[in-house]
Amino acid sequence: MLEMKVLFLRSLLYACVGILLAGAVVRADPDDEDADPDVQPARPQAAQIVINDQVLDGWIYQGSGNRPQFDQLLAVKIDWLKATCQLTDAQRGTLELAAHGDIRRFQDQVDAIRQERDKGPHDQNEVNRLFQLVQPLRLRFQAGVFSKGSLFSKTVARVFTADQVARYAAAEQERRKFRYQALVELVVMGLDRNLVFDSEQRTRFTQLIFDETAAPRRFGGDYDMYYLLYALSQIPQQKIEPLFDEAQWKALAHMRSQYRGYQQFLTQQGYIEAPPANPPAAAGGAAQPAANDAAAKNAKEQQP
Repeated sequence: MLEMKVLFLRSLLYACVGILLAGAVVRADPDDEDADPDVQPARPQAAQIVINDQVLDGWIYQGSGNRPQFDQLLAVKIDWLKATCQLTDAQRGTLELAAHGDIRRFQDQVDAIRQERDKGPHDQNEVNRLFQLVQPLRLRFQAGVFSKGSLFSKTVARVFTADQVARYAAAEQERRKFRYQALVELVVMGLDRNLVFDSEQRTRFTQLIFDETAAPRRFGGDYDMYYLLYALSQIPQQKIEPLFDEAQWKALAHMRSQYRGYQQFLTQQGYIEAPPANPPAAAGGAAQPAANDAAAKNAKEQQP
């Protein structure tokens, strides 16, 4: 869909990608009496795109091009765990060792992408291929280098006591709740600018979202807001329509119809749990409707 194309082009524009023409077009001057009429002008060669470090970093690190200071991120994480779970010195040392393993692994993967990039300059097809190679790394960075599946998170589960695990789980749940609340309020504020809610509508709408939706599997990516707009599209119409007047509902219903097809794309991005591989058949033996057909098409169009 359009959003991935915009992201791709924004990364290129942000870093001012240099596009070099490999070769010059040679044309005979029609006013040059010495020009040989049998000499044909040379064909222009395909444009070659140079992907510099700033562009590549922008792809990986969400458009800013600023490489993160992983040691600082680790220090913040350790300090939070120390305050929350009362880490011992031995536990801290073990966790820091595991985290540095995650950092090295991530940086090795970045270096592998750079080596692939250094085979350029590239034409547009090769740039698209390189952009796709970056995506798993980009998603990993968005989820957090020390998040679920990392050596760090596995070490937490291994070295923590039962009491520390309970403290950690409670603190994570509270942090996710706070983050989701901030996301909901941000989206409601954005919709309010266009639909102009009164105070009661704003309060009831916000509460309905909390009651009828759940936080995504992960936060921190480019599509947090898209997840919530998709979640809004899943709220039953009979619960949401009575909150608004006719004009407001018409605009909101149009938006809901746009985001209903995002399930497959958001699943691919890690925001939604993947559905079972073999869903049960509907009553009477008929297969379930292919609810994700439109989403699959939209996700394909997201590619640059």
